[in-house]
Amino acid sequence: MKSHTVDYLVPAFEGDRLLAATWVASMETSSSWRRYAFLRESDRRPVAFARTPALRPHVPAGRCARIAASRGPMATPVRAAPMPPAPLRALTSLAAALAAACALAQAPSPPPPADPPPTPLPAEYSDAARKAYVAGLKEARELIAQKRYEAAIERLDGLSRDRPREPQARFLKAVAQTEAGKRDDALATLTALAADFPELPEVHNNLAVLYAAKGNLELAKAELELAIAASPDYAPAVENLGDVYARLAARQYERAAELEKGKGHSPAKLKLVRDALAVN
Repeated sequence: MKSHTVDYLVPAFEGDRLLAATWVASMETSSSWRRYAFLRESDRRPVAFARTPALRPHVPAGRCARIAASRGPMATPVRAAPMPPAPLRALTSLAAALAAACALAQAPSPPPPADPPPTPLPAEYSDAARKAYVAGLKEARELIAQKRYEAAIERLDGLSRDRPREPQARFLKAVAQTEAGKRDDALATLTALAADFPELPEVHNNLAVLYAAKGNLELAKAELELAIAASPDYAPAVENLGDVYARLAARQYERAAELEKGKGHSPAKLKLVRDALAVN
């Protein structure tokens, strides 16, 4: 054997039963070609075809030797013993499957299906809709500046209905709710917005501000860490996280001062932290 070439057509898996057939495809003076076919028994589908060139070496001469005439294509056929009927039928079925596989392999491939027409963009993504959205945001900011918070919230709700995939109107609504003193409503708006757009550091930062205002410094710390994870260079979140750490430190210094009854250094450290927090 000189080499083996295998053409894999379809995968076979553990448990598949395969049928194998082999035959001499050609016989030359010093070489021959043997071919193989492997079919899946369940559907007679070809799994692989293989071919192997065979050389007859002449060891003393170190080269290929001629195949004797008795082995050539004109050799006198040797009478074979009659085969039992059942295996003969199996070979006939296998030969038919091989012929069908070869015909299938030679058949021209059907042309690929035509590409479907492009899906039109939703109306909200049109240039006119985008310009209307930007104008609506500007109008809402002006209403907030005029302290007309309810009108601003109503305008922003309409923008969110028109463009539900845009976060700006919802974020600005939370600003209006905060300015109007509706901190719980703003907290709910920002929480839903953070769930839909966790990559926006501004949302986590404003959530942290609301949590800190309620005295929940641990939740504020968690939101600021999310903001920094989303955008490590977002300076407001970095500064606010420092303030939260300072307030947490102040709590511990206050507790330590109570336990030390004025004998330790906690009061001095507490004053330093409070002075730092007083800097705007």
